Amino acid sequence: MFIVVAGGMGSVAGPLLGAIIYIFVDRIVGAAAGQGQLVLGILSILLMLLLPRGLMGIVNDIRHPHKRRRQPSGLAILSRWLFGASAAQDRFALLDKPGVVGAYWLPVSPLLALCNKEPVYSDLAKGMEKVREDIERLEPDTLVIYSTRWYAVLDQLWQGKQRMSGLHVDENWHELGEIPFDLTTDVSLAKACVRAAREAGIPSKRVDYEGFPLDSGTVMANALVNPKGQWPTLNVSNNLYYDFDRTRALGELVAQQADLQGKRVVVLVLGGLTGAEWRDGRPIDQDAIASQTDDAWNHRLLQCIEQRDAAELQRLIPDFLAQTKADMGLKHVAFALGALHGRLGDAKVYAYGPQYGSGAVVAKLF
Repeated sequence: MFIVVAGGMGSVAGPLLGAIIYIFVDRIVGAAAGQGQLVLGILSILLMLLLPRGLMGIVNDIRHPHKRRRQPSGLAILSRWLFGASAAQDRFALLDKPGVVGAYWLPVSPLLALCNKEPVYSDLAKGMEKVREDIERLEPDTLVIYSTRWYAVLDQLWQGKQRMSGLHVDENWHELGEIPFDLTTDVSLAKACVRAAREAGIPSKRVDYEGFPLDSGTVMANALVNPKGQWPTLNVSNNLYYDFDRTRALGELVAQQADLQGKRVVVLVLGGLTGAEWRDGRPIDQDAIASQTDDAWNHRLLQCIEQRDAAELQRLIPDFLAQTKADMGLKHVAFALGALHGRLGDAKVYAYGPQYGSGAVVAKLF
């Protein structure tokens, strides 16, 4: 048992390394102390508390720094065993839990990346910074990005290009400049999702073409919350002919495949609240929500998030769609609810504001 605990499970090298340590401890340290079994027992307990993945865990962290896991202290683990875990204490358990470990609702307009110094967007920019900090603490394996601005018509599309880099120019805001990007794709998860979608009767294709255009929302979000391209992504398209329920099924499918692969993912859904935009050519610094009615409905929806009331959120959405020009029928919310199995976790609205008339939010959903 000591050999496996010391070296680490899940690899051939782990037990071999543990065997070398065992010989050193048993023959030298144990002989010197005169209590070989006692020394092994004490060291086994300490290793399980302080290095639960063994020494190979350290080696893997060095070889794959973007997948590094923070380990709880022995005192934290003992406290959890003896007294139970608070939400703050149990964050270490979340770090090693497969599946969806975080979910965020982000704006989709490129204005936040192109004009993030504008005072009118300062709250939204700070909210995106908060999301970036959250992701760094969660240390996911993959960022799942559902963008309402990556349009698909015939099939459900999944980005499958291993690496994409270049400069992105938005078709509407080209005069404001370009956004650089350098992204990698979680190809294995993309393939798994394509297979699972086809088995579920959802026609799907993996996109793997040099120069295939990325949408403005995906580029903007990565520029602000994944600026170094540290986290691989799974980019999911918005099929214009899929309704709320089918889009929700896509979210469920992605969460299931991530869990099956033992991956921890953060879901980012990119889309607005109300979708009305200014048509009068007003300057950016005069941006505001298009109408008081839109603003009121936006606040009603955001109140459900603040109260962490997923049932009320889903009940309110049909009225929201009937009374406003909602962005893409809020299908991005459907995707998030699917990935979260219809629940909200430690939900919080980080920021709310305009994106050239439409409503934009930065919110933690889970």
